Amino acid sequence: MSTRLILWALAMAWVGFFVAGRGSYQPFSVTLTGAAMGLGAGLLLGIMFSRREKRKHSFKGSLSRY
Repeated sequence: MSTRLILWALAMAWVGFFVAGRGSYQPFSVTLTGAAMGLGAGLLLGIMFSRREKRKHSFKGSLSRY
């Protein structure tokens, strides 16, 4: 779980940093805000996908769904 969470957070922070910092006229705080927002989105995505994966594996051997 932690590997997936770290990878999503880093990838989204990187995307947010470069998308927000596209124009050179933007102040550095705007670029950092984009990175922070990307980091938050990455953490949420990582948590969501890791919980989904755990649910998927826990139901696989169980007959309680049927």
